[in-house]
Amino acid sequence: MPPLGRAKRAQSEGDPVEKFDVVVVGAGPAGSTTARFAAEAGLSVLLIDSRKEIGWPVQCGELMAKTEEMTRIFPLVENQGELFDVPGEFVSRPIDIIKMVSPSMKEYDIPFSCFSTERRYFDRYQADLAAKAGATVMSDTKMTRLEDSHRVFTTRGDFEGSVIVGADGPFSAVRRSIGVKGPELLYPAMSTTMDGSFSDEVYMYFGNVAPGGYGWIIPKKGGANVGLGADPSLARGVGRYAKEFISRTADKFSTKPKQLVAGGWVPMSGPIGGTAYGNVVLVGDAAGQVMATNGGGIQISMICGRIAGRTIAAHLKKGTELQSYDSEWRRVVGKDLATARKMMRYASISFSRDWLMSAIFRVAGVKGLAKVIKCKSVFTRADWT
Repeated sequence: MPPLGRAKRAQSEGDPVEKFDVVVVGAGPAGSTTARFAAEAGLSVLLIDSRKEIGWPVQCGELMAKTEEMTRIFPLVENQGELFDVPGEFVSRPIDIIKMVSPSMKEYDIPFSCFSTERRYFDRYQADLAAKAGATVMSDTKMTRLEDSHRVFTTRGDFEGSVIVGADGPFSAVRRSIGVKGPELLYPAMSTTMDGSFSDEVYMYFGNVAPGGYGWIIPKKGGANVGLGADPSLARGVGRYAKEFISRTADKFSTKPKQLVAGGWVPMSGPIGGTAYGNVVLVGDAAGQVMATNGGGIQISMICGRIAGRTIAAHLKKGTELQSYDSEWRRVVGKDLATARKMMRYASISFSRDWLMSAIFRVAGVKGLAKVIKCKSVFTRADWT
């Protein structure tokens, strides 16, 4: 696929390496948002992605919180509508209730304003926004190595960037190239989509259906996204659990999967220790920027991507320390992500015993479970929403 945008800084005569202010590796929501805001600030930006089609295959549940819900969860993040008020065609189905189902099959209705999206097109839309801001976007372009933290070797040529952004997922090649350790816990997850008539609620099933994690049914227009994530120790067996859950769901709703089951890995150990090293910045799954209590990372990565893009611009134009990216995203969402990780550690104690998990659900009730979903502590009354 040809580039969607155009480089603002021309290649030097006789220089075989095309130069940019910023080279972003990975065109998921994290990378595209970083590229968009860096380009809007007037920087020359290259955004590359190894997939032939950005956004495909889909490897997540495709659920996003509405802007007003995100504002309640992360009140320190300004102007969230700029990030999350997307055109209607990317909203597959509005949702107001998440049903958390205990191992004993008792349902707890958690009020939560959210919507399912079409990640295949949502991700492309985010890359288009970056292109419209002036970034050059190249798919089917895999980074093979990073040299001297500036020169990016790819399957479609070599490029240099004053700043390099690793937004290339939990196994980030950029992060590995600079010798930085990644997230400690990576949970295997698998999902598919189904046609059929599903209710307006999200279902989250806990217990032996998905040991150490949960199974989900997320309604979409004309169907649903169905899948599960499980404990890392079950990585080799997660496919069996996923297929069983998907098969049971298909039988219940008299339908069948309409696409192959896609797998991926979700960082669940919280953010890594540092996300800015020299002239390299890490964003999204590459930085472990995921809500550990529910595995949600789309919108967190976009919040951090906007901060990264703006900080990179301030760094190259005004000499602002690149390290301020790390301190700023931690200021606005770091506490909540740390709380989510703490709640995840406490919850993991009950994952091995269905009776204990069912008992904890009963004690926590709707209010307590809602706090966990929203990255709040169940132990501090002031955090209750």
